[in-house]
Amino acid sequence: MPIINNHHQVIDDDWVDFSLESNSLDSSSKAIVSLDQLKNEFEELKNTSQALAVKLSETDSVDDILPFLNDLQMVILQFKVFADGRAFSQSKLLRDRYSYQGQIRAVGDVIRDQLSFMQRCGFSQFQLSETEDVNQAIHAFSDISNTYQSELVKANNY
Repeated sequence: MPIINNHHQVIDDDWVDFSLESNSLDSSSKAIVSLDQLKNEFEELKNTSQALAVKLSETDSVDDILPFLNDLQMVILQFKVFADGRAFSQSKLLRDRYSYQGQIRAVGDVIRDQLSFMQRCGFSQFQLSETEDVNQAIHAFSDISNTYQSELVKANNY
C-alpha cells in the first residue's frame, strides 16, 4: 500500500512488521513491533534492530510507550474505521504533551478526506486504504487553505 509523507511525496516503506510476522530480527531491520513486544522484549529489540517502531491500536494508551519514546523512530497509529478519531488524539498527545519528534504514521482506514486533518494533528506519514487513489490523495493537503484554529502543528518539522 502506498505511503505518503507530509511533504506530499510517495515514499518506499522499508519497515518490516514483526508484530505480524515471525521473521527474525537482524541489525539491518527497521522493525515494527506490537506494544506487548515492545514492553516484553525492549532491550533485545533495541540492540538487534537498526530502527524501532511500535504499532498502537486505538485502545492503547500513549502513556504505555513513554519509557521507550526516546528510542522509537516511529509510532504507528491505527484507524480501524475512518469515523474513529482516537488516533487523532493519540497523535496530538505525542506531539504536544510529550514533544515526540519522530515519525507518526497513520494506517488502516486512512482516506483522502482526512489527510490534511491528520497532518494538523501531527501525523507525518499516511498509509492509504486500498481503495484510495494515491495521485488524488497527494492533492488533499491543499484542500483546506484557511482554518479557524491557529496552526497547531508545524507539519514540515516531522
